[in-house]
Amino acid sequence: MANLPAPFVSVIAALLVMVMVGLLVATDRSVAAGTHGWRHIRPGAMHWTGFCLSAALALFMGYIWIFVGSTRPDGAAQMRILFWLILFFAGGSVLMGWAILQIRRAGIEWRGSVITCRQPDRMRRKHGFDDVASVHRDWLGRLVIRFADGTQTKLDTYATGADQLIDALDAAGCLQRRLP
Repeated sequence: MANLPAPFVSVIAALLVMVMVGLLVATDRSVAAGTHGWRHIRPGAMHWTGFCLSAALALFMGYIWIFVGSTRPDGAAQMRILFWLILFFAGGSVLMGWAILQIRRAGIEWRGSVITCRQPDRMRRKHGFDDVASVHRDWLGRLVIRFADGTQTKLDTYATGADQLIDALDAAGCLQRRLP
């Protein structure tokens, strides 16, 4: 790599990134029906990309902070800034890991006009679309689907398959329902 001209390396890197992003987008559009026709909500490409890239950047900068350092006159200031960048990207990785865990814990599945989801007591409950009492957004931008029996589930709109479920809820008229 040291003998290759910089513009050539830059073009190759840009092409590889474009191919990777294209593959992520192409595979993340929708969720196919699985076992017995149930569709599962799962973490999307944004979640995995954010988690992996944030962790990789934090680890790379941590390596530089621990083993390389800086010999410039303002090296102490640079290392202080690098330390805060490490914390920032590590925090981003933790946040994306939390989002992935929340999507998996919710265990949202749907088939036709039936939604199943895991409640805080770890029990799976089935609800029909006609049981949806209201749908609104919380402060994190997730859709909160509240059912007639008082239970609710939170749907991350960036998850794979979320768009399909939202379209199905909209077609059934659930998105217009509001609690009094």
